[in-house]
Amino acid sequence: MGSTGNDALVRYAFVCVHGVGMQQQGDTQTAVAGSFAAGVERLGGVYTTLPDGDSDGERVLCGRAEVPGQQPFVAEFHDGWWDERAAVPAARNVLGWVLRVVPFALWSTAALWAWDLEAIRGAGARRSPLPLPFTAFVGMLGLVCALPLIGLALLGAGIVSLFSRSVAARTRTVITRFVGDAWSYRSDGLDDSVIAPLRATTARARTSADAVVLVGHSLGGELARRVAITEDVDACVFVGSGEAQLGFFRMLRRSRWLPVALWGFLVVFPLVMSAMVGSGIGVVVEMIRAVVVTVEHMAAALSAVARAEVTPATLALDPSAVLDAALRDLAVTVVGGAVLFVVALLVTKLVRRPEDIEQQPRCETFAVKSLVDPVSFGPTAPGAFVRYVPISARRPWAEHVTYFRKPEAGVVLVESVIGTEAVGGAPALPRLAWGAEAAGVVAAFVLIGGTWAAGRWLATLVGL
Repeated sequence: MGSTGNDALVRYAFVCVHGVGMQQQGDTQTAVAGSFAAGVERLGGVYTTLPDGDSDGERVLCGRAEVPGQQPFVAEFHDGWWDERAAVPAARNVLGWVLRVVPFALWSTAALWAWDLEAIRGAGARRSPLPLPFTAFVGMLGLVCALPLIGLALLGAGIVSLFSRSVAARTRTVITRFVGDAWSYRSDGLDDSVIAPLRATTARARTSADAVVLVGHSLGGELARRVAITEDVDACVFVGSGEAQLGFFRMLRRSRWLPVALWGFLVVFPLVMSAMVGSGIGVVVEMIRAVVVTVEHMAAALSAVARAEVTPATLALDPSAVLDAALRDLAVTVVGGAVLFVVALLVTKLVRRPEDIEQQPRCETFAVKSLVDPVSFGPTAPGAFVRYVPISARRPWAEHVTYFRKPEAGVVLVESVIGTEAVGGAPALPRLAWGAEAAGVVAAFVLIGGTWAAGRWLATLVGL
C-alpha cells in the first residue's frame, strides 16, 4: 500500500462486495466511499479525500475522517469486484429454474416481510391491538397479483424475441446476468470462482489496516457472510442483503423432494382452506341457529305455562339436528387442520439445509434494511444491529439500488468502526401507520376469500 501521508493514524479497511447484475469495476467501491463520507458529514464531521493507494495492483480509495469526539482515522475502500469471475449460465437453465420457484419465492417474500414487521412491533415501534402483522398481507396480495403479470411478461418477451434480435439479446442479458447470478450462487457456482478470491482480497486488506470491515450489498452481503465465516474480520455491514432469500433457494436445491411437496401443498391448500372456511362458517351458523331455536322454544314454553297448557311436548327440546350439523362442520375443520399440519410436518422433514446457512461471522454485524426492499426481508444474525433507512417518497420501488445514496446508510458504515454510542445511539425504528395495518386486514380478507373461491373451483373441477 502506498503512503498517503497519514501513516500515524488508525486505518480501517472496507472491502466492498457488489450484488447481482452487470457491475463495472469500482462502482460499488466508489458508492461505499461516497456513502461513508456522507455519514461522516451527517455526524457533523469532516471527510477529506486522500490520494489513492495500491494493493497488489488494485486501486484503493482512501480518505481521512474526523468525527466529533473521536480521534481522526483513515478509511480505505478495497474493491471486491467479482462480476468477471462469474460464469454466465445458459438462459434456458435459469428460465426453467425461475418458472419452478417463482410461487415459492413469493410465499417466502411475504413470510419474511411478516417476520420483519413482527420484529419491529415486538421492539416497541408502535403498540398494536392486532394479533398479527397484517400489513404483510398487503404485500402478499400484491405478489399474488404480480404472479400472472410475471408470467405474461415472460411469455410476451419470449414471443417478441422470436422476431427481434435486440429484444432477444436484452431478455437473455436480464435472465443470465441478473437472475443468473442468483442461480449460480444457489448452484454453488460461485464458491470457487468468487468466494475464494474475495477471501484473498480480504486477507490483503488486513495487511495494510488495523481493522477490516466487509461491506456487502444484495447478493454481495451473502457472499461477504460466507467470507467472514472463515476470515479474520472486525465487522460486517450487510446492505439490503439477500441472505434469507438466497438461503431459501439453496435449501430448495439441496432438498430434492421439497419442491414436489411444496407444489402439492400449493394445490391442496385452497381445497382444504375452502372446506375449513365453509365448515367454520357452518359451525357459527349452526350455533346461532341453536340459540335462536332455544329462545323460540323457551318463549313457546313460557306462553304455554301462562295459558296453563303445559304438556311434556311443550317442554321438550330436541337439539340433535342442530348439534349433528355443527359437529359435522367441526369435524371438517379439525380434519382440514390435521391435513395441513401433516403436510407442513412432511415439508419440514424434507428440508436439507446447507452446512453454512446458520453460521454467522464471529464479529459485530450490521444489517441495513428498508421496509419496502423485498431482498432485505427476513431474520438476521442473533445479536446483529439492524438499521432501517427511510423510505424514498419519490422512488420507493428503487430502494434496493439506492441504499448508498442515503446518508443514513453511511452513518451505519461509520458506526461499524467507531461504535453505536459514538454516533448518538441506535436510530429509531420505523413507525407502522394504522392505515397500513387497516389495509392489511382488508387484504387478508381478500386473500382468504380468493383462496376459498379457488378451492371451490378446484373442488368442482375434481368432482368433490
